[in-house]
Amino acid sequence: MPQWLVNLMTTEKGVDPKLVIDKMVQQTDVNSNQGRLLIPFNQIVEKDFLNEAELNIIDEHQRGDSKKGVDVIVVASDGRRWDANLRRWDIMKTPYYALCHGWNDVVQGTKLKEKVGHIFRLWSFHSQDGTKLYLAFFHQPTAPDMPLPQAQDQHPDQAMHAASSSSVALERDSVNLGQIIVDLNQPLVQDMAPLEDVQERNDSRTSTVYFHLGIGPQDMIAGLHRNQSLRRRRRTSSSGCGFN
Repeated sequence: MPQWLVNLMTTEKGVDPKLVIDKMVQQTDVNSNQGRLLIPFNQIVEKDFLNEAELNIIDEHQRGDSKKGVDVIVVASDGRRWDANLRRWDIMKTPYYALCHGWNDVVQGTKLKEKVGHIFRLWSFHSQDGTKLYLAFFHQPTAPDMPLPQAQDQHPDQAMHAASSSSVALERDSVNLGQIIVDLNQPLVQDMAPLEDVQERNDSRTSTVYFHLGIGPQDMIAGLHRNQSLRRRRRTSSSGCGFN
């Protein structure tokens, strides 16, 4: 039994708690034109939630000997109360308990229309003398929407101070990897080497290839000269001038 129900029963001096139903709220349950909560017999968890006197009243109403069912006090976990009436309906030969006459007030007071598709757990308990029937449920008010933080324009001095603070924070949070300090303010990718150095390394690799292929020194030198001549012609072309 949940603590909120224990507290509620203590306040109301209630006894004999029963779990009536775990019911998914349907659109018809919150429709003001319907004005009732249907409780199917085959979904009731503890079927003995009504005492003998209440069962007799239900039967009398079902037979048409009485115009009124069982008076019920519907109470939410926050202590709010509503008067309602419980009776039996047979719909297409299927028996239901119907909570009527006051149910629309419960729907409106708890914004139950926003909870269609949610599970609605209904408990019962009685007054100590057994003359009052309570149907209780947990109600959690909808939390108000939290405002989103608004972006604010910063004065240039404030922006500069914020940037400086971020730089100091990054410097303070430099990562210590063993004996290596990685400063998060420094780029992790080194600057590219000059193009001339790249070409010199390529020439060196070309020489190595020639050697492994068994090409003689004179042929290798001739090949290098051809490579250099081709590079000069490409640089001349990229500068916007045509070939002579």
